[in-house]
Amino acid sequence: MTTLQLQLRGIFFSDSPETQTNLVGAIFCTVVSAGDLDVAFGIMNCYDEPKLIELLLKRNQSGETPLYVAAEYGCVDLVKEMIKSR
Repeated sequence: MTTLQLQLRGIFFSDSPETQTNLVGAIFCTVVSAGDLDVAFGIMNCYDEPKLIELLLKRNQSGETPLYVAAEYGCVDLVKEMIKSR
């Protein structure tokens, strides 16, 4: 298990489920906008399908979904993976 996966799993034990998902959703959008695809795919791999779909539907402070952010920044492979997950 990678350090990122351990850190993300640590979030699950520290906060309410809604807070956890919102926090990871914000982190995920930030990671995508920074172009760090390895971390973005790592985050996606930490979730089972229902939780991943929930994450992909979260919006950042600007109201954008992770899919929107990935498309905006030209992360084609990530967009394809997100679409497959939905």
